[in-house]
Amino acid sequence: MLAKTTQGTPPNFKEFIKSAAGNAANKVQLYGADLERALRCIMVPSKDKQPSVRMVWAEGKMVLSCETKEGNVDTTIPVQTFNGGGRMALNMDYLQEYAFGKEGLITMACTTPIAPVVFTHSRSPVVAIMPMQVIWPDQAQPEVKAEAIEEAKAKAEEETTETEEPGENEPTEQELDSKEEHEALSL
Repeated sequence: MLAKTTQGTPPNFKEFIKSAAGNAANKVQLYGADLERALRCIMVPSKDKQPSVRMVWAEGKMVLSCETKEGNVDTTIPVQTFNGGGRMALNMDYLQEYAFGKEGLITMACTTPIAPVVFTHSRSPVVAIMPMQVIWPDQAQPEVKAEAIEEAKAKAEEETTETEEPGENEPTEQELDSKEEHEALSL
């Protein structure tokens, strides 16, 4: 989780949103109805608990895709790009909620892969959605070392085999007698 504090009483949250939208390295305009329709097309049971939408845009088109149990589902919509192409992954539920019922143009602006994506629409408040970290098709899968797996298995096995003998922490009869004598003397 990343957090960014803002100054002021109350905090000046508009400064945070303005900086994300104003200095946008990538800006895209698209129709709300197209986005909503595309999200419905790719919305299938996901292999993730929180499904993500991968959005890749360049030269007048955006490819939206979602990774499912059976494979990858994608669709393409027309967009107007500014400052070149880009890619971003967002939470499917958040994006669907935002796109629901939007008529006309939506502007999406982003600066870096970890900065919030700012959405503006003529009849709606400005909305910022945090991107999700995903493994893109052109990236290698993270390498899991066999030694780390074996070490974790050994540690888990060691923790489960260490059992306490019954009565190990219970006081013996001799300790109980001595305790009773001590209590009697202190009265």
